[in-house]
Amino acid sequence: MNINKRNIIQKIKTGSSALLIVSFLGLTIGCSDDDGPSTSNVRLTGGFVFTAFTPGGARVVEYLPQLPTGTADLSNGITLEFFNPGTVYNGALYGGGRINESKTFVKYGIDGNEELVDDAEIGREGEFVGPIRILNDTLGVFQGRGNVARLTFFNPRDMTSLGSIDITEPAFPSVQRTQSITRRGDLLFLTARPNTSISYDQAYVQVVNVATGEYEGFTSFDVAGRVQTALGPNSGNTVPNIGFFGLPNVDEQGNIWVLAGADPIGGNPVSSILKIPAGATEFDPNYFFTPALVANPANTFFPATNTELVYIGNGQALACVATTTPQELIEFINDIGGPQNLTTDELRSQAQDILFSAENARWCVLGLENQTVTAIEGVPSQSPVIAAHAIEQDGDYYLSVQTDEVNAYYRYDGTSATKAFDVVGGNLGRFYDLSKNN
Repeated sequence: MNINKRNIIQKIKTGSSALLIVSFLGLTIGCSDDDGPSTSNVRLTGGFVFTAFTPGGARVVEYLPQLPTGTADLSNGITLEFFNPGTVYNGALYGGGRINESKTFVKYGIDGNEELVDDAEIGREGEFVGPIRILNDTLGVFQGRGNVARLTFFNPRDMTSLGSIDITEPAFPSVQRTQSITRRGDLLFLTARPNTSISYDQAYVQVVNVATGEYEGFTSFDVAGRVQTALGPNSGNTVPNIGFFGLPNVDEQGNIWVLAGADPIGGNPVSSILKIPAGATEFDPNYFFTPALVANPANTFFPATNTELVYIGNGQALACVATTTPQELIEFINDIGGPQNLTTDELRSQAQDILFSAENARWCVLGLENQTVTAIEGVPSQSPVIAAHAIEQDGDYYLSVQTDEVNAYYRYDGTSATKAFDVVGGNLGRFYDLSKNN
């Protein structure tokens, strides 16, 4: 289906709708024939949805009216095979994983009984949904993993599809898919990654103009070449990202900061941060920041920065950075004669097992322009390859930490950090604030 450009352009300009929303005391109320509204028709627009993981990989989901102090107990939550929200908008969560079946694109709500419900969906049965970005009340974009050559527009109110545009890029070395989406003005910036086991030697970002409904092209950065300069003859292998969960790493001036994550068992162990300057759509060829090497120049075996970079203002960002190299990994790499000999699945698996159990990464404040790295005191170290999240709440940032002994969030106020609360009932996932659009 071709995109209806006039319809989408009008929605971008006005964000209008004929739908009347009645709000009272933080609740969005549906109509009822009874004397009062049914709690099943109520939709909460505040509170928090917490997720955790079972040992088998299923999701534990529970609603909490407010952030806990001491302990977040998720033991009464529901367990879903798949639940992966990509964004929150006007109190609803959007993402993959219907309650009764998985891998479809769903709009979730929390009803008056504080239970998770499916409110609407776009029928993509059996297909994973990729990144989602909501632009206004009546227009959003997403990519389905079943057709990675297209970017689809939709109405987030009623979950109707509005058409799609072709973002096929013949210049890419293999079939690509979109990893994340951010917006600057009328432009969408889509980070691309391989849709197969093939690796990219370069970081790619595609550009779409939502005002015209046109694909404008892409920019690339030779990560492999810079890695070779930093560490010697290693092939590049990068997964670029502009912040998980729709977090736009666009600073006050309009610069876009892109995290190119490393492959822990591939040819490129170096995580880097790249820059698209304000007003530009191309990478700055002179900017290349490797936080883990800045933190520790001797950390050459796996200088990783975790897959979340969160801009916090004043030229600074938060990231979980590998500040040391595990001694066990050093000995393993030396025993096989160097990282160039990680040539079999068995050897790669052994190296990966070491990294997943290591606790050599710390939450850090990054000075993006001056390329500085400052570890945040009071927060335990954890694995550099485990999912770690920094979530803003009332000016503070909640930093996730997961180790054999710790399953908790630490609150960072810009100066110091202390434990905010533990999480029980599952391995740490993340939490979503229903009152904040992402």
